[in-house]
Amino acid sequence: MEQIKRIQKPDSGKEQYKMIQNYNSKVMGIHNYYKTATRICLDCRKIAFQTTAVFKNRMRKNYKSVKYYKKRKKRVPNISKAVKMNYGKSEQIRFISGYAVAPVGYVQNKIPKCKKKSVNKYTAEGRAEIHNNLGIDTFTLLKLMQNPVSNRSIQYADNRISLYAGQYGKCAVTGIKLEYSDIHCHHKTPRCQGGTDEYRNLVIVHEDIHRLIHATKQDTISQYISEYKDTIDLRKLNELRNLAGNTEISSLDNTIAI
Repeated sequence: MEQIKRIQKPDSGKEQYKMIQNYNSKVMGIHNYYKTATRICLDCRKIAFQTTAVFKNRMRKNYKSVKYYKKRKKRVPNISKAVKMNYGKSEQIRFISGYAVAPVGYVQNKIPKCKKKSVNKYTAEGRAEIHNNLGIDTFTLLKLMQNPVSNRSIQYADNRISLYAGQYGKCAVTGIKLEYSDIHCHHKTPRCQGGTDEYRNLVIVHEDIHRLIHATKQDTISQYISEYKDTIDLRKLNELRNLAGNTEISSLDNTIAI
């Protein structure tokens, strides 16, 4: 109510704009703080009823709605980015001297995230919880960051790290969790065929699976198939072999390349 009084009698147009933005920040602050509370919309509706009455009594002709401008075929004033982002879909937005006023009654309820109190970055136990929740080995990730592959582009190094995190540290073909020494970053379309170091052209696989993708000798194929038979996704393996220009493996049982 006090802020509305300040908006009513400003020293200048610039001061009025400043007071309106101050009012909007208060409304957005209330909404951001209380939006996880249950039935908050009912409480805000009561506040909106009172503030709207005060606005109408004090601003009188200056208090306009979007419908007012459209009905008279006038251009609707520009809305500030913050108000548009939070209240752009609301028909409760009003304008004073062409400046948008955030509606108190329009609040979007947000479901609170269930987070354990022990998870925080200020204690050793809390940081350990954060690392566990990431689903990847942060020490392996750090090693990848500190040891880029020599004679490869920065793009390749960055994408190798991103893929390791995106695949949760697992081989794309077998799903096996990879140790640092097992990690190989494979080009789906080989560089000799014009393949790039783009994210979409790379995939993280186990070192042995990388050899299997490029293998052409039957003995080599049989060796790696027998070793990883229970974990290999044959469809994914054949997709990568096709892109590499090699024949498909018909079955994991007879390991015949066709």
